[in-house]
Amino acid sequence: MIYKSETDKIRNKVLTFLNDKIDLETAIVLDIGCGSDKLIQQAIGIDKLKNDGIIVNLSIDANEVLPFNKDTVDVIYSSHLLEHLKNPESVLSDWIRVLKSSGWLVLYLPHKDFYTQSNPEHLHNFIQDDIENILVKTNLVKIEIKEMDIDDNKYSFLIIARKVAEGI
Repeated sequence: MIYKSETDKIRNKVLTFLNDKIDLETAIVLDIGCGSDKLIQQAIGIDKLKNDGIIVNLSIDANEVLPFNKDTVDVIYSSHLLEHLKNPESVLSDWIRVLKSSGWLVLYLPHKDFYTQSNPEHLHNFIQDDIENILVKTNLVKIEIKEMDIDDNKYSFLIIARKVAEGI
C-alpha cells in the first residue's frame, strides 16, 4: 500500500480508537507537526513550516511553549516530530499541561530499530519504552495503547495516553 504521509499510515486506527472515547466533531484537537496531512480536517494544525501543501493554522516551532491555557485541549496528536525536538521531555510536559483531564495524547514515532534511513534532522532515536518512561515521570498520564506498527512500509510505534487528574 502507498501512503501519502506517516499520519495516513495510522489514521484509521487512531480515529477508530478516539471515536469510541470522545466526539471528534466538537473536540479541540491539536495536530502538532501536521505538515500537509492533518489527522482530521478540523484539527488545529501546528507546524513551523508554512508553504505550499502545508495545512497550518498556527505557525510556531514545536520546541516552544504552546500558546494555549492549561487544561483546554481534548486531543494532541503528533506523528514523526518528537525525534526532531531539542528537549522531548520538556515538550511532552507542555503538551500534557494543555490537555484537559481525561484528554488524549497520541504519538506516532519512528522506532530506532526499524527506521533504517539516516536522517540528520533526527536529534533523538526512540523505542517505545523511552517515551513511556518520559510520560510516566510526569505522573499525569496513563498509557492506554503501546504497540508496534511494522510491515513493508511501516517502521513506527504508536503510544496513546490519557491524562488523569493530578495526584492520581
